[in-house]
Amino acid sequence: MIRHTTRRTTLLHTLPRLALLGAVLALGACAARNQAAPQITDSTKPATEMRAMQTRIFDTPDRSRILRATASTLQDRGYTFERISAGTDSLTATKFAGRLTLTATASAHGARQTALRVNAAVIDGGRGQQVDTPAFYRDMVFSPLGQTLALTPLEASPEGAVTAGATQPR
Repeated sequence: MIRHTTRRTTLLHTLPRLALLGAVLALGACAARNQAAPQITDSTKPATEMRAMQTRIFDTPDRSRILRATASTLQDRGYTFERISAGTDSLTATKFAGRLTLTATASAHGARQTALRVNAAVIDGGRGQQVDTPAFYRDMVFSPLGQTLALTPLEASPEGAVTAGATQPR
């Protein structure tokens, strides 16, 4: 027996599925709207001190290479990526179910070097605190990144220049 379906029968079977899909999407949109962006509390340390601990200079003009190596290093350390933007030479990654958020941005530093600035925040219950411990940036980001790149990360002065004689991370 050949069964013929009419357009009307197919539409009647499809409408309840579409209504269910619409309800699920509406509930998802409401839930997403109720999740506000976390409030990040800035460090009490001076901005120049924060910039110095968050920034390292690498002896290569290849910002793309620095960003790729940063992504590899973070992935090796258990981060997942929220956003990677080649156009702005930046990435955002999270760890511990989104409780640790890290943003890295590469920029030209003169004609032959690249500066990488990393900013991290710990999020807890919708509130966040900027990470302002030099050891975190040194041990958890820049030292492993230097190994990945086979380049020594140079410390930057608070003004953004390379600190004289600072060839090894502290």
